Amino acid sequence: MFPAPDSPTNYSQFSNNTKDDPPFSGPEVSYVIKNIPSGKAPGLDGIDYLVIKILHGKHPFLLSNFFNKCLNIGHSPFKTGNIVFFLKQGKDPTLPSSFRPISLLPSLGKVLERLLTRSLTFQLEKENYISQNQHGFRAGRSVDTALKNLLGKNRRRSKKIEAFDYSINRYKGSLRQSSPSSDCQGSLRQPLLRKYRKIFTDLLQHRKVSIFTPQG
Repeated sequence: MFPAPDSPTNYSQFSNNTKDDPPFSGPEVSYVIKNIPSGKAPGLDGIDYLVIKILHGKHPFLLSNFFNKCLNIGHSPFKTGNIVFFLKQGKDPTLPSSFRPISLLPSLGKVLERLLTRSLTFQLEKENYISQNQHGFRAGRSVDTALKNLLGKNRRRSKKIEAFDYSINRYKGSLRQSSPSSDCQGSLRQPLLRKYRKIFTDLLQHRKVSIFTPQG
C-alpha cells in the first residue's frame, strides 16, 4: 500500500546524539500524550488526539521511537498550520472583521513540541543555566515570587528607603544583564544541549500556513 522510495534517506548521517544526550523516555512520552485534551481540533494531518492516545496505548514504543528520531536528526516535519475562521458571537457574518482566525497545528507536531519544551526546560533547570532572577515562564514562580525575593533582600540589607531604591535599581540591572535571548543562546551552545538548538532552529524556520477556500 505504501511502496518504499527508490533511494531512502540515510537518517543516521544526520544524528547528533552523544552519550550525554538523553532521549525522550517512555514515561515522559506517555505523560505528555495522556495530558493533551482529546477535544482539540487536529491540523492538516487530520489525526485526532484520541487516535494518538489509543495508538500509544496499543503500541507505546511506536511514537516514542518516532519522536526520538525527530530529536536525533534535528528535524520536525510538522510546520504547516491550517488557518480557519470562526464567527464571533453576535457579529455580522458579512463583515470580515466578524471572524477570528486561528491556526490549527498538526496533532503529532504539538505532541513533539510539548516534549521538547518539557525536556529542554528540565535540562536548563538541571544545569542551572537559567538566571535566578527570572521568575516568568518558570514553574512555581511568578510576579509574586519576584516581589517577595526583592523585598526580602531589601529587608536584610536595610530598613531605609534609600536602600530600597538602591536594590530596585540593582535588580533592574541584573535583569538587563541576563536577557532571555543571551542566556538561551549561551546555554544552547553547551555540548549537552546542542541537539535542542538544532531541532528548535529547524522548528522555527520555513513555517507555512494554508487557508482553504470554497474555490479550492
